[in-house]
Amino acid sequence: NGLPTRHNIAAIMRSVVPETLLEAMVGWVNLHREKHAQPIISVDGKVLKGAKASKQQHPLYMVSAFDVDEGLTLTHQPCDGKGMELLAIRNMLDALDIKGCLLTADALHCQVETLNKVVDKGGDILVQVKLNQPSLLAEIDVQFQDYWALPEDKQESYITEEKGHGRKEVREVYVLPAAFSEALRQKWCLVKSIVAVVRDRSVKGKGSYETSYYICTDHLSLELASKATRKHWHIENQQHWALDVIFKEDEQRIYAGDSALNMACCRRFVQNLFRKSEGNLSVPRKMNQAAWNKDYREKVLFTSD
Repeated sequence: NGLPTRHNIAAIMRSVVPETLLEAMVGWVNLHREKHAQPIISVDGKVLKGAKASKQQHPLYMVSAFDVDEGLTLTHQPCDGKGMELLAIRNMLDALDIKGCLLTADALHCQVETLNKVVDKGGDILVQVKLNQPSLLAEIDVQFQDYWALPEDKQESYITEEKGHGRKEVREVYVLPAAFSEALRQKWCLVKSIVAVVRDRSVKGKGSYETSYYICTDHLSLELASKATRKHWHIENQQHWALDVIFKEDEQRIYAGDSALNMACCRRFVQNLFRKSEGNLSVPRKMNQAAWNKDYREKVLFTSD
């Protein structure tokens, strides 16, 4: 009978209960996800510029939890813009098994309540510190400045170098045990480590130098701190970029009912399917093969490695 029309697809998307669809995706991910020794889960939000959720007059904002080693979206939750991302992530943690995991998040989530939530669930969190926590930032900076004033043979760091496309970046990572003042120690009692990442970048001959600070509820090794701070941005490169460029998410124009939520969930689920499917082809090439080859399409949909 051929393919359904776009109107039929839209009608189906309007009728599906978003919570039920998300539950199915989370169940599939939990079944097929390979857990590493200490999985790194990046949490971040993304605005769907072309979509509007029901009863809202602004673009849909979706917060996701992303396993950076597996390249899988574990779960997601809509919220009313960037300002509500804090509450959305805390609610999302209720449905997420993070025991033994290390979460990474941007400075928005440098909040005592978020740290408490993660640790209560059996996980740890590495979060960037910026001017939204001025006292914390100042004490971390002083501690590292004192450390860098020591002779070089008394300092330890983990250095990595990346090159490509006219760009070169040298990253030096330092980890120290948290040693705060009494007032901060009472407030940030869960913080075990502080991290500094010094980036020396050169892009087409133009250089830049910056230092970023982080706190962590675990005693991090230098290598893990380097890996976690670098891989946090995989959610931007592997999920957000793929959704925009491959799935054209920002170009979607869908408004009625819960269509925007359900289509967003389907895109993330399909992305997971292709990431876990056999073969070394890229996701776009796998998608093309699935469109052209019925047998391959059925293999992706109904079997998994």
